[in-house]
Order: sequence, then C-alpha cells, then structure tokens
Amino acid sequence: MQKLIFPQSGIFHLQKLANALHEETGIRHRLSDELSMMSLIKDCARSEQAHIQEHFAAFTQAAGDDVVDSLAELGIIENACH
Repeated sequence: MQKLIFPQSGIFHLQKLANALHEETGIRHRLSDELSMMSLIKDCARSEQAHIQEHFAAFTQAAGDDVVDSLAELGIIENACH
C-alpha cells in the first residue's frame, strides 16, 4: 500500500472522526496503524451520519487534493469533486 502523508490539520480531523465513529459504533480505530486509519477513512466516507460527514468534509479539505486523489485511487473513498 502506498504510504500517505497527512498534514497536521488532516490528522486533527482524523482524530475527531475516530472519536465520532467510536461514539457511534463502539469500534476504535488507531491512527498509529495504517490499516486501521484507512478503515476509519473508508467507514467515515460511507457513513450517513451528518456529524461524521461534516468532520469528513473538513478532513478532505485539510488533507488536500493530492491525498484525496490518492485515497480515491486506492479505493478507500469514492472520487470526490474538489
């Protein structure tokens, strides 16, 4: 798997996503584990919960177009319009 580098603001939003998803599902995602982080991103991208989608939109904006494109190429998220 391609190693992705997230900006600090992206990591901040990933932590918010991890907390929101944990409250919603009870499942913990560890940001220190790349597979767990990719699972978190995939789960949040598919969530229908408004507050998770808000955090996810903030994450994709903070992560930048290159990271979002890479996530889409890996099949983690659907190709998003920037």
